[in-house]
Amino acid sequence: MNPIDHSLEGTTQRMEERRAAMVAILPSELKDREDVLPARIRAGNASVQSKLGRIYALVDEFSAHRAPYIACRQGCSDCCRMNVQISNQEAARIAAATGRRARPLTREVQHADDKFAGKACPFLMDSSCSIYEHRPMSVATIRHSMPMPIDAIRNACKR
Repeated sequence: MNPIDHSLEGTTQRMEERRAAMVAILPSELKDREDVLPARIRAGNASVQSKLGRIYALVDEFSAHRAPYIACRQGCSDCCRMNVQISNQEAARIAAATGRRARPLTREVQHADDKFAGKACPFLMDSSCSIYEHRPMSVATIRHSMPMPIDAIRNACKR
């Protein structure tokens, strides 16, 4: 098996190839629930953490439907080597789960897309996400843009 090219170009190429197989695999009922979720979240009388939990639950449903088509496997860390957006609420959630202290930002910080390309996430341990259950939404949804046919998975990242 050839080693995985973790360069920005290699990662981008794999993502584009996988994205082509993505759209048709989801049930329309799930897509419809996704469409109405923002209005339901806005109208709901719940805490930010509770609302975030509802969003994460829907993302997990998407993941379950797409799992056979997703290249994501333990040992593949393409999505752990790129620029990631994170909210203060997500940072607080990760801090609570890990015991690390989150530093709240008072303003949005934007980095060039390639600033962190190829640099491993600080929570990547032995090619596995050490905060998987508490990962930011931008990370949880990255796998939705990385599907590929099941036979190609055998030649990509392996568990």
